Amino acid sequence: MPLTTALVFASGTLTSDETDVAGDATQAIGGKTYTFKASYSNTDGHVTKDASATATLDNLVAAINLGTGSGSLYAAVMTKNDYVRAVKTSAFVVTLVARTPGILGNLVTIGTAPTHLTRSGANLASGSGYLDTFFAELEARGQVNSDLIATLARAHA
Repeated sequence: MPLTTALVFASGTLTSDETDVAGDATQAIGGKTYTFKASYSNTDGHVTKDASATATLDNLVAAINLGTGSGSLYAAVMTKNDYVRAVKTSAFVVTLVARTPGILGNLVTIGTAPTHLTRSGANLASGSGYLDTFFAELEARGQVNSDLIATLARAHA
């Protein structure tokens, strides 16, 4: 029997007007501030501006996710954003997705965007469901086992 409690991840966007942000512009996401630098700087939060707006957004996504490019596209000492993951959903749009499912993700903030970026709102939105209700339902159905725990651990890593 399927679970009746659904958990939906909150999300939001940053959209470029196709013009690159200025050097030293900042964007706060989930309490972490990212600073766009004209050249590489090994300081936590620093993201290297690139030759175009779309390439700079690629660097921001890499920095948020600690993806490929550490030490060139973003600071080698960059620390993980504990609250969001990012994905480039089009050439000029970055979608931010809460790391935690449910309504808690709606509390994640997106700071005022610098010139040439527009945020979808002050917070991520559309997250729904309650973790405690979800886990209570799992437990009541006897569906908590080591496979589920391992899957949840991988999903949250």
